[in-house]
Amino acid sequence: MPFLIKGKTNWGYILIVVILTILVGVGIWNYLNIWKKEMISISQFPEIKKREKPEKGVSKVEEKAKIESISENWNVYKSEKYGFEFEYPKEWGEIKLESLENEVFTFKSPNQKIKEILYHKPSQNLFFVETFKKGGYISRDTLKIISKDRKIKNIYPTNPPPEIGEFYERIYGIYISPNGKYISFILNHYGIYGPVMVNLETGKNIFEGLPIGFYGDAKNFIFWSPNNKTLAVISEGPTMGWKAVSGVFISDYGNPDKLNEVFSERILRDKGKPYYFDVMEVRFIDDENFYFEVKEWKTGIEKYIEKYIYNARTKELKKL
Repeated sequence: MPFLIKGKTNWGYILIVVILTILVGVGIWNYLNIWKKEMISISQFPEIKKREKPEKGVSKVEEKAKIESISENWNVYKSEKYGFEFEYPKEWGEIKLESLENEVFTFKSPNQKIKEILYHKPSQNLFFVETFKKGGYISRDTLKIISKDRKIKNIYPTNPPPEIGEFYERIYGIYISPNGKYISFILNHYGIYGPVMVNLETGKNIFEGLPIGFYGDAKNFIFWSPNNKTLAVISEGPTMGWKAVSGVFISDYGNPDKLNEVFSERILRDKGKPYYFDVMEVRFIDDENFYFEVKEWKTGIEKYIEKYIYNARTKELKKL
């Protein structure tokens, strides 16, 4: 409808436009008021509120854990939630639980000398790393164990030298076997990185003399069969000065201390085959058989995957 009809203003059309504008404005104003009220009422319900970030580490339930003094030199930590307790030196202060993984509880101490504390519930053994300093920098870490009868024993090094400040070694990436009989970790000795795995009964490093090398948490490279009869280790090769080969090492059945070089770049090289590869998809089928896949370099770009099963009892490697 035009504003002008034969030169005259069309007041009827203008009136309609004004009325429509007023109606639309009132509608929008009412809608905004209703929306505002709804937003206020919704915010009053606690279940609709934005969820708070959970605390890092353990839940608040763990705060019920108790620390009691039992002697002049020892405290006891009691966990109601996880159903365990252990004794630890009073000089550590009030320790706090930080994480739990595979029945291993990790604690933090306010004592700066105590770098890491791990409690293995199945074996009831308490492990800790003590840091010694000289001249304001970390010079040496010592890994120790506290048994149920409060006896403290060195795991690594077995017999620390009297003047620890003359040495530099750091320990990290600790992994305790499911049965609590072995402990492994990464050792940084003057910038040379390499793994160590100690039999807690004999004190022997079962990796000693073997070209096994990896860098990072030991748990990512160590695998145990369902009943801890067989041990498998994935080696990444040389790591920061540590002489090693890439490959798969698997123990004798029933004797985790005896590791065998089952598949490696050294074996492939001796056979005149391509030896650049990645080990992947590893797992134990049972206590005897270990499955793994190898992604090998066939050319500079192309890759192909081969699948293997190794029997620890017969020591036979089968290509699938």
